[in-house]
Amino acid sequence: MSAQLEKKAAYMAGFAHGFRRQMFNSVPPIPADVDLAGKTVLVTGANVGLGLECARHFLRLRASLLVMAVRSLAKGEAAAAGLRADFPDARIVVWELDMASFRSVQAFVERCRRELPQGGGCMRRC
Repeated sequence: MSAQLEKKAAYMAGFAHGFRRQMFNSVPPIPADVDLAGKTVLVTGANVGLGLECARHFLRLRASLLVMAVRSLAKGEAAAAGLRADFPDARIVVWELDMASFRSVQAFVERCRRELPQGGGCMRRC
């Protein structure tokens, strides 16, 4: 590794760069003309935290179908109930997905292939 590259890598891995990036960089706003009508959105970890906020945001953008992929169906259904109260016209489904289990991932993929529109949907990742 060159000395210049090594110096840059050390800076980028350090506290100062991380602090600067968190304090002074922001996520670019989503353009006002974005409309997800007719699109399917799949959000993993959609029952809490950033996943739930992503799901809420996609519903504001009028996604036709929201698939909430969660580890716990009970917790996912509870979160979906809150979203359904806020967005009564939304189509929301809760599917089980444990990313730590290869079988669960395989079953989830098969369910997507069976039940989601092919080619016409828009998959976004948070």
